[in-house]
Amino acid sequence: MKISSYHELNPRGTPDFPVELYVVNKNHPRYNMQFHWHSDIEIIHISKGELALTLNDTHYSLTVGESIVVPGGTVHGAVPCDCEYECLRFSKSILYATPEIKKIIKTKLLYPVKFKENAAMKNLFSLMQEEDFDRLGLMSLFFSVIAETVNKQDGTKIIAEEKIERIKPAILYIEDNYSNCITVADLAKECLMSSNYFIKYFKEVTEQTPVEFLNRHRIEAACELLLSGHSVTETAFSCGFNDLSYFIHVFKKQTGISPKKYSNRE
Repeated sequence: MKISSYHELNPRGTPDFPVELYVVNKNHPRYNMQFHWHSDIEIIHISKGELALTLNDTHYSLTVGESIVVPGGTVHGAVPCDCEYECLRFSKSILYATPEIKKIIKTKLLYPVKFKENAAMKNLFSLMQEEDFDRLGLMSLFFSVIAETVNKQDGTKIIAEEKIERIKPAILYIEDNYSNCITVADLAKECLMSSNYFIKYFKEVTEQTPVEFLNRHRIEAACELLLSGHSVTETAFSCGFNDLSYFIHVFKKQTGISPKKYSNRE
């Protein structure tokens, strides 16, 4: 198993077949889903507990057996409650079998759809768990789920509110550059705001200051490096901290234990 920069990751394809499966439980460093966005389609399935999911400015509650298809470009984050969940993320390009299908995907796959118990969805996640999965069978299930998603859309599109849209560049900048030195001024510049206004605006939208958001992202990445065998010092500097003491302080504040104890846990 390989660790990605965002969740526990099972990369199940190639550059020509970009499919990723994320399996998350309460012991996972990214158990609380930080707000993020990407152009890929994402399907979230709940295997235990409850997940409070936010898509742009719309809230959903997902329980055991339920799934939701998240269109690409949607800012999403989630708070789990004794929850285990899986995220299947894939590029829209794998669905572009014909120009007609490509047009449907681009023009009609615009709305999130929530599913209760669904046979195709269950089979999709089950197949992805197999070590040597049937790619043809997987594509059949993809098309089945997406077709059902398009047919079930009720026309209630998740519109990205202006507030969400305006902080997207800062979120993406953090995801791409968290290992480097980042200042509030850098983030404010990405959003075309003054630093003081950006701080207030960002906290209003995310309920975190830019520094808190950045540190949370860095600590989540640090957890994954520690679990993969990196030293505390190497991890700190790899995740953008230039002060080891400050890294240890922030790590303990966020996780409740020291980096060394975290790296030694079973």
